Amino acid sequence: MVVHFIPVNRRVELLASLTGAVPSVGFVPGMLTRAAGVLTEVDKRIRTLVTLAYAVCCDETPLRVGPRTPKPGKKKAGKYLLVACTELFTHSVTGTSPRSRRS
Repeated sequence: MVVHFIPVNRRVELLASLTGAVPSVGFVPGMLTRAAGVLTEVDKRIRTLVTLAYAVCCDETPLRVGPRTPKPGKKKAGKYLLVACTELFTHSVTGTSPRSRRS
């Protein structure tokens, strides 16, 4: 769900259609946080395999996520979707752009 950048209300609708139970809007982000904690070791392995791969495709895509106002000392508040992938593995994370770190 995180990878596809689906709004929370839509995630609630998807879970309701799959399970028949309607979770609260606040439950969904908490569930994602718990899932991310459980998958920490998997994330590390995928990052390692992508790093060791012969050919890697990398991309930095701007997304409108995070606060609307930039942090003190920053010009932009947006974050970016950083992606590295091979034929078998994809690793993605939202973060600040290298360009915005220099500003």
